[in-house]
Amino acid sequence: MLDRVQSAGATLGFVNVGQRQWRVSEYAQDNFKVNPNLTVIFGVRYEIDEPWVEQNNKTGNIDLSTGQLLYADHVPAGAATGAGTCNNRGCYDYNFRQAMPHVGFAYQLNDRTVVRGGYGPFQFL
Repeated sequence: MLDRVQSAGATLGFVNVGQRQWRVSEYAQDNFKVNPNLTVIFGVRYEIDEPWVEQNNKTGNIDLSTGQLLYADHVPAGAATGAGTCNNRGCYDYNFRQAMPHVGFAYQLNDRTVVRGGYGPFQFL
């Protein structure tokens, strides 16, 4: 109604799918002792998400600018006229922009008590 659609999808019901995905990530952290009681922690996680793929290429998509149906790997028999294929088996692109910072602290109140805290965003899907 507001012409703000950014994505669309279509699914057939009762279809068995076998989705697969590789996720690669690294995490680096460094601790700085500010004083004998306070440690500050800085870290960053970097993640690369491969597009989800279906083991039997049952993935498809719709090009919103043209309305064209796009299929993974090949156009199946009986597909609509003008259907095409996606640029990869997942029908969407890799995401290389996932750097997630982390900050934290550890403060020793006394010999038996340490207060710890931190913040770090994470991404999943």
